[in-house]
Amino acid sequence: MTDAVARRLVQLLESSPPADRERRQQLSDLYLVHWKGLCGYVRAQFGPGPPEPEDVAQSAFIRFVAADPAHIGNPRAFLYATGRPLVIAHHRQAHVHQHDLLIRC
Repeated sequence: MTDAVARRLVQLLESSPPADRERRQQLSDLYLVHWKGLCGYVRAQFGPGPPEPEDVAQSAFIRFVAADPAHIGNPRAFLYATGRPLVIAHHRQAHVHQHDLLIRC
């Protein structure tokens, strides 16, 4: 999964204008420094899945890439704060789906 995330980040970064080289380097450094920690945090808080911690981390990084860097004071905090509601939303959606299935039976 880590390789897939790395490829996706590279695609996103390569599609950006050449003037964004500093941003590319920041994202690459951020990924290298925080990927394992973010996955570990999600796993420790919510278990191995679903959703899988790697999927949550990937979504958090994609949201980071899409966000306005001027509004992100602490990239690590952004990633961790983004990951938590992604897991909660997944669990809520799964609960609603399960409830709907029970009602239909």
